[in-house]
Amino acid sequence: MKHDGPVSRAHFDKAEARILSWSADATIRLWDAATGQPHSPPMKHDGSVGDALFDQAEARILSWSVDQTIWLWDAATGQPIGGPMRDVSRARFFGARFDQAEVRILSWSKDIRIWDIARLMHGNLIEVGCGLLTEKDIKTLQKDFAIRVDEPICTNKGEDAPAPRFDELRD
Repeated sequence: MKHDGPVSRAHFDKAEARILSWSADATIRLWDAATGQPHSPPMKHDGSVGDALFDQAEARILSWSVDQTIWLWDAATGQPIGGPMRDVSRARFFGARFDQAEVRILSWSKDIRIWDIARLMHGNLIEVGCGLLTEKDIKTLQKDFAIRVDEPICTNKGEDAPAPRFDELRD
C-alpha cells in the first residue's frame, strides 16, 4: 500500500477490512486490508491532507487539507459528494467532525462553521435524498416512516432501478 509521499496517518475501519490512509501527496486512499489493493481511486486534494475520518456507517469519508478545503467523499466510489467546503477567510482548516445525526459538519479554522450536508449535494430531490441515505434498503423507510415504496428509488452500484424522472411522479 503506497502513496507518492510520506503517509501522515492510517487506520482500520470497524471491521478491520479496509484501511484509510492520507498523505502529503495530497491524496486519501482506501485499501483492502486483506489484499493491500486500492478499494477505490485516490481521493485528491490540492495540498497535503491534514486528516480524514469515516462517518458512522463508514459509507462516507470526511477530509481536510492545507489547500484550505474540506471534502466529503463516497467511500464506495472515491468520488466527491458535492463540492469543496471553503472557509470565507481562506484560512487553513484545523479539523472537522460530523454531528451526531451526520447531517451537518462542524469545522474549525480561524472561526467555527457548520455545514449542511444536503446543501453540498447536487441533483434533483430524489438524487440528493438518496445521497443522504447511508443504507439504500427501502425496507427501513417503509418500517420507520410508513412510506410505501413499490420500486427502489435509490441506486446501489447499478443493482436497483434508476431514480424515477420527476415528470413520472404522481401523488
